[in-house]
Amino acid sequence: NISVNESAFLITCGKGFYIRSFARDFAIALGTRGHITALKRQEVGIFKEKNSILLDDLLKISHLSRGIKGFYHSSVVLDDIPALTVNNSEKTDIRMGKKIYISFLNENFFKKLNQEEIVYAKNNEEIVALGYLKNGFFKPKKVFNKENWCR
Repeated sequence: NISVNESAFLITCGKGFYIRSFARDFAIALGTRGHITALKRQEVGIFKEKNSILLDDLLKISHLSRGIKGFYHSSVVLDDIPALTVNNSEKTDIRMGKKIYISFLNENFFKKLNQEEIVYAKNNEEIVALGYLKNGFFKPKKVFNKENWCR
């Protein structure tokens, strides 16, 4: 239910669009003030609200996940973040918090990235860590173990 002092919008937008800034600027353009009382994201990339499941429900059925169709691998969530493929030895080093040297080919591939831009390290389809590239090294910021994903 919307009162006389409220408006409702359905906005389709891309990455980097700030809804709260839009609401502020829209109110200012109308010569007034405003704020958001509710915000609901219905879709992000390939993920849609109608195909989602509540976290509590997912945790209750997690033991059945291998038999349920429609689950995406966790790396799908990171499809807009550059990925660095690491071997088993590098994966072990990263999991111990160590930085790893990036080979010549990978260094050329990532040379165009801003040094503050986040990248993720993966081994096969397993996410190993989120981190940054600096001076020819991948420096892990957040390391993931399989236990992080199974709880």
